[in-house]
Order: sequence, then C-alpha cells, then structure tokens
Amino acid sequence: MMRENSDIEKKIDELKLSDVVEFYNKLMTNASSSFVATLPLKDDSTLSHTVIDSLNASKNRFQDSAPKLTPMYVANPEPNVVYDTDDLNQAQIYKSYKFPLSGNIDDEAKFELVNEILGGSANARLFQDLREQQNLAYSVYSNIQSFENTGILTLQILTTTDHKDQNQTTYDNVQKSLDGFKIHTDKLCNELVSDEELQAAKMKLKQNLFALCQNPVSETELITMNMMEPFGIKRIDKYLDAIDRVTKEDILKTSRFIFSQNPTISILASPDTIESQMEYLKTQGKIEKSANSATS
Repeated sequence: MMRENSDIEKKIDELKLSDVVEFYNKLMTNASSSFVATLPLKDDSTLSHTVIDSLNASKNRFQDSAPKLTPMYVANPEPNVVYDTDDLNQAQIYKSYKFPLSGNIDDEAKFELVNEILGGSANARLFQDLREQQNLAYSVYSNIQSFENTGILTLQILTTTDHKDQNQTTYDNVQKSLDGFKIHTDKLCNELVSDEELQAAKMKLKQNLFALCQNPVSETELITMNMMEPFGIKRIDKYLDAIDRVTKEDILKTSRFIFSQNPTISILASPDTIESQMEYLKTQGKIEKSANSATS
C-alpha cells in the first residue's frame, strides 16, 4: 500500500499544466450529463413550459438518454479468503458473491428479493438464525450492490471471538458464522421459499421504495438514478411490476445462479483468532493476507 501511494505521489509531481488542460478539454468534449428537477406542476401548470423554453434557449445540446451497462464483470477464478489482523474483540466477516448483470429489470427484482429473504432485514433468515437462535452476533445481514454490469451480494456478521479481559475466547465463532452462511445459501438453492416469506419480502421492497418517495429530495435522487437506467423515469413503475411477477421458482433459480459463483471471504480479526481458525479458513479458499495491511 505504501508503495502504491509513493507511485501516485511521483506521478502527481510529474504533472504539468498542459496535462491538466488537455484532460479538461477531452472531458468537456466527450462527457455527457443529465439533470432532474421536481416541480409543483399541480400548483402552476405553466412551469413545465417555462423550464422547457429555458432549456431550448440555452447553448447545451439535448438528446434522449441511451443508458447501457459498461462490460466490467470478471468472474472470480476460485474461492479465496483475504484476512487482516488488528487488536479487536470482534471478528468482522464478509462473504461476497460476484455475478454478471444483464440489465433486465426482472432479474434485478429477483436479485433484490433473494437478498431480502436471506438477510435484508431483522425478519430475514440470517438475523433470525445466527443472531436470535445461535446468539453469534448483534449484527448480521446481507446487502446487494451493482457496479455497471457486475452485481455483488455480501453476507456480513460481527461476532465476538477474543475478549480475554472477560475470559471469553470464542474463536470458533468464525467457523460457526461461515458455516451458518453456507447453510442458508444452500437452503435457498435447494428448497422453495414459502408463499408467506416471498410475499413479505415483496412488501418490504415496495415499502423501502415508497419511503424514498415521501421525501422530495429522495424522490429527485431516485429519478436521477433512473435516468441512467433502462426505462428512464418510468423505471419505478416497471420495477414494481417486475417484483409482482417473481415466483418461488424464480427465487430458487436465481439463488443457484448467484451462489454458484466463487465467493470471496474477507475477515478482520485479532491475531489469535486468525491463527486459531487458519486451518479451517484454508478449507474455504485460497488464503491471502490483505494488501492494505499495515504490516505489508
């Protein structure tokens, strides 16, 4: 990490004003942008015409947005485990699955519902089992993100492993947590969810979306994000329809697609925790110490 910073500093020192000007000109020539404004049209119907006239009078060139996903996805060639150590009472454990996105809004709804059922809320499977039943952690959940044509679903837990000042060393909580993750991802891949669980997950997704729309600022942000997506500003309506179309069989098939990918496990824990669990971690994938480690 220190070597990378040194390289960056060297390149900064070598920069010339002409380099900055050249980059600026290239950016202004090739870049595009979009903007969104929410207006009280019900109170003043002439506002839309005023805005459109102002835009048409400007020197900017306007055209319909044609969003597309940049092909960035690269499959994980093998399961791997990245770890680092620090003087911590609790182990931070992440297990991430990277998968390709098609841009299909039906697929997006399926991905989001799988995440919601697995660990998207306090009613989800991870929370109910690993926290409520096994008492492994206060915080355990999953989340899903997307970067261009790459989706990432991550399971997360913060579990106590090394509390020597309280005579508490539960190093095997690392294995219990990761085994718990696998039990629930395997179950999604092999068993249909119940009608009740699927309907509850659908309702939670819709509630999250409706909550965002209650605030004018959040509503504007939603529309802005949608401008860069297929369907444009009508995406929210299309997304709600897509949620309703998802079946139990879709959840099973989508789970198999996501969890068949090679995962990356990331762990930050005390040195004694890592040492105690190293043989188990070797069974989970290729071991690698974090490149960002202060000791590397």
